[in-house]
Amino acid sequence: MLKAVIFDLDGTLCDTMEDIANAVNFSLVKHGYKPHSLKDFRLFLGSGSKYLIKKALGEENLKDFDIVFDDYVKRYAEYVSVCTKAYDGMNELLSYLRKSGLYVCVLTNKPQMLADKMLANVFPEFKFDLVIGQSDKILPKPDLTGFNCILNKFDLKNDEIIYIGDSDVDMITSKKANVGLQICCTYGFRTVEELKPLAPKYMVSCPLEAQKIIEKALKK
Repeated sequence: MLKAVIFDLDGTLCDTMEDIANAVNFSLVKHGYKPHSLKDFRLFLGSGSKYLIKKALGEENLKDFDIVFDDYVKRYAEYVSVCTKAYDGMNELLSYLRKSGLYVCVLTNKPQMLADKMLANVFPEFKFDLVIGQSDKILPKPDLTGFNCILNKFDLKNDEIIYIGDSDVDMITSKKANVGLQICCTYGFRTVEELKPLAPKYMVSCPLEAQKIIEKALKK
């Protein structure tokens, strides 16, 4: 029986790319580096903030990683949800999941503080049962430390989980965890062509399609 949904955040629950790009580019320019286009950021995202800054700087400039990273976190914390918005239909999906009695959780490679602040701003009327972001104790996905924290918190089994994400990292994580239902979002930061080789169980182009798949699965 399916008992919980675990969402990725960036590119799954919310379109966060513009705010992230603005904060990174602000930090890069401040320290004498050229900014990147939004197209570049599509491939930078998914593996956590440290990976993001490393990709934005380039291997040859990692001597400045610490100062650029620190300035990025400060800037992003201040402007975390200026342009960020929930994807169309996401509020309706969350409402359906709550009415269905499922636990609704978030597992993200975004730092915990930033994840908490963003979700409070974008979904002020919805309370997630548990949000797990990256911290000193939680390694980034596809490591399963955060995933297992959710299982332990609610006494869940792997096959009782619905996992919804938009990236290769999410598909690897959910397959590694052997979840009960895997849903891949093609409306996020990866293209259908990039995601198909990962052979996700289901691919959806909007939250409404995810809801229909979940409705069908819960009736079994």
